[in-house]
Amino acid sequence: RGGGCDRQFLSPDWKPDKGQSIALGQIFQGDDLIALDREACRVAQLPMPSYLAQIEQLRQHYS
Repeated sequence: RGGGCDRQFLSPDWKPDKGQSIALGQIFQGDDLIALDREACRVAQLPMPSYLAQIEQLRQHYS
């Protein structure tokens, strides 16, 4: 149950067909894939993608 990963995929655009996979050195697991994305960005010291804030706004609006 839930998702899990130990790598982050970086793509030059929104399409997941080309890009680079980066090992993060730990496993991320949980039911909230947006929270997993945030934590992976934090650990990798990468900026938070703008879509995360947009999804969070939609969640607050519809909850």
